[in-house]
Order: sequence, then structure tokens, then C-alpha cells
Amino acid sequence: MRIIHWKYHNLVVPMFSQKGDVFGTSHRLSQALQSTPIMLSHMYNTNPAEFDGLRLADFLSRLPESAKDFLEQNKKEFGIERLRPDMHIWTEDDMLTFGFRIKSENGKEFRTGIRKLIKANARRDVPTWEEHNQLVSRLEQEHEEKLELAYRVSLLEKDKRSSDQAREAVQEAASEDGRALNRHKLTKEFRAMN
Repeated sequence: MRIIHWKYHNLVVPMFSQKGDVFGTSHRLSQALQSTPIMLSHMYNTNPAEFDGLRLADFLSRLPESAKDFLEQNKKEFGIERLRPDMHIWTEDDMLTFGFRIKSENGKEFRTGIRKLIKANARRDVPTWEEHNQLVSRLEQEHEEKLELAYRVSLLEKDKRSSDQAREAVQEAASEDGRALNRHKLTKEFRAMN
């Protein structure tokens, strides 16, 4: 482990690095963002799914004993009086999330810098005429395919209606034939009795 100073525009946060990952304490992070550890805790408790939210005990359980010694020796650098198992250790992603959400002047400047960074690196490609024509052609083809599919569906629905009407007509004719046969039987029985 080693101490690093994470810097971006007006933010300078003393943090510690372990195998390329960067971690910090509530005290130093809130100080850099012009906030308080209580405010960070409140933001974490409001949306815990947006944060890694490591507790010191869990964090240290994954590291050798020397990590705890390192933190003990550098308590002053990280603004802590004593190492408590329930204290938060914030990841670099947590720190960025706080920076996006905190309502302080430093938070505002941090967001402004991030917006400028994104705008400076965003791609604003204008398609060539060939790409434009390919896109228009593909959209027209998809539109034609949808029209063809809608036409086929309407034909199937029409065939189904015709089939339903034919089935109803056959059932009606069969019922009429059944009634005529029944009348014929009754007539035959009546004649046989007379």
C-alpha cells in the first residue's frame, strides 16, 4: 500500500493505493468536496446500490496484516483518529459518484470539469453521403418488409373470417339436415302407426 494524492481540477484527495485500486476515507473526501462525513453517509444510505460502500473490517479481511499497520501509521494523513471496523472506505468510483451528486462549490466545479472532458472527447461524426444513403435504403427496406408483413396478416385474418363463416354455414346446414331427417323419421313413424 502507498499514499497517493488523487487530483482533478480543484480536487485533491489523499488516498491509498492497493494493487492499482484507489481508496479513501470519509473525512478527506468530504473535506475535498466541501461537505461533511455525515452528508456522505446520508448520500450513501439514500442510494447504497450506487456505491461500493466497503466497511473497514471487510476491506482489511481481504488484505495482509500490513494493510492495517499502514492505515494505523497514516491515520493523520487520512484524517482519522482511530480505525473502527464499521467506518467506510470509499473506492475511486464512490468518490466520483459523490462528486457528481454533492451540492457544494467544489462539486459544481467537478461536474463542470467532467462535462467539459466528456464534450472534448465525445465523437460527433457526420455520416458520409454513402453511409446516409445506406441508412435510408435500409430503413426503406425495413418499411417495405413491415408493409408486406401487415398485408399478409390482413390476408390471414380475412381467410380466418371466411373459414369461420364457412364453418358456421356448414354447421347451420348440418343442423337443418338433422332437423329435416328428424321430421322425416317422425312422419315415417306416424305413417307406420296408421
